[in-house]
Amino acid sequence: MARRFTIAEKVREQALAHCHVSTIGNWVIAIALASAVSAAHASSTAPTPSVNARLYGDGLTATAHGPDAVFHNPAGLFRYRQLSLRLASIDAMVDGASVRGANASGEARESESQIFERLFDRLTTEEETALMARVNPFEIIMPIFALQTFSAANFRTQRVDADGKPVKNREDATGWDLTGGMDTGAIAGLAVGYGPVSVGYSQYLLVRSGIRSRPTDANAVTIADASRAGTLDVDTVDFDEFTDFTWGSAIGRNIGVMVKPLGHQGLTVGVAHLMAGGLKFAKDVPASAKALARHEDSMQELAEEYGIELKRPESREATTNVGVAFAVGGTAKNFWRAGLNLETQDIGGEQVEHPHVVSGEVGLRVPWPAPKDSVFIRFALPQIGGGLTPCHLGLSSMLLIASHRPGESSTWGFDLSLHGGTGGVSYLTFELKGLAEEFVDGTSPTTRYGASVAAGLTLML
Repeated sequence: MARRFTIAEKVREQALAHCHVSTIGNWVIAIALASAVSAAHASSTAPTPSVNARLYGDGLTATAHGPDAVFHNPAGLFRYRQLSLRLASIDAMVDGASVRGANASGEARESESQIFERLFDRLTTEEETALMARVNPFEIIMPIFALQTFSAANFRTQRVDADGKPVKNREDATGWDLTGGMDTGAIAGLAVGYGPVSVGYSQYLLVRSGIRSRPTDANAVTIADASRAGTLDVDTVDFDEFTDFTWGSAIGRNIGVMVKPLGHQGLTVGVAHLMAGGLKFAKDVPASAKALARHEDSMQELAEEYGIELKRPESREATTNVGVAFAVGGTAKNFWRAGLNLETQDIGGEQVEHPHVVSGEVGLRVPWPAPKDSVFIRFALPQIGGGLTPCHLGLSSMLLIASHRPGESSTWGFDLSLHGGTGGVSYLTFELKGLAEEFVDGTSPTTRYGASVAAGLTLML
């Protein structure tokens, strides 16, 4: 039998080498204590949405060219003109209510069952919550190729009616919809091109675990009371009636095309076929990634403790997205940049309820290698053995970004990136992004805030 595509081997190898695998409960608590950021609310055709993607309403099919390209359109890798090794990348999003009432306690690490019970205890406070955090332990991006590992967790509670639908008025609510989960894995992508056309392919290993529970108000009170009294067990509450635990692994594939008929600047058209062939979860992880199966043992033990069957995550169908972008500026002669992006997602499908996205950006973007005009701080550091090393810090980008997904949400935020180095050569990068998002689809929480920080090494190719 012919050897499988080598990207899959590289993905699994990096997943084992760089992804820390934890239990779902400990991830959820880690997010809550750190006041990290929410996820599950909005439409997204990527398995683990990022703050940068949400700034553009997840409409990156015609504009993705950096770390997000492998998830949204791998053809964008061909336009990347740097060799970047990210040493740290953290995304977080949190709903407005959790920001105002964040619990920063420093309690010792809890057991999975203690965390599970505390999740239900939170329901009795009548607070709806949405939290998400994503860490990329390792990222390398260069022209035609990218490889990154990821761990992402999310948790959300929402008031629902008797039919399980979100409600605007709490008076109409009869129960809760509690969801939480963790995604761990790695993704690699390749791109080739000629002239204005580039084509890309990416493949990823995704290990997903989760909880989905829909208790009534009476269920939530019974669970909280029994938990406080220390009498909670399978005889007290039949969790299996309204709670599902899931765990499984899947191989995902993305294919993309990008066309720039006017060259580097101007019009860009992108088409991406994501999760090609569907994202189907299996019980077993690939043989080369067996270490990731440790997570299943914890989930299985927790499921057995509360009499819940451990199931496979729901499969997802392939989606096709089309985007058009127009940008001006951002050149060595003119740092000012303005851009407009239009996108339609899940063409011919029914997975994305609000498929249309419009986004725009305005501000400063410096091309790479960074011109001397972009440096705004110069200083010197002492050398070992005497003498001084000239250093500098400059601006890479300073953009204001806004996006709107009609019928769902509006987002606005900023992108601030700096470059630094010594001897007139820039090789360090620092990135900070922030967002605020308002949901208009009638669900709660209605607002969330996000931030992303990253640092790394960058060289021009």
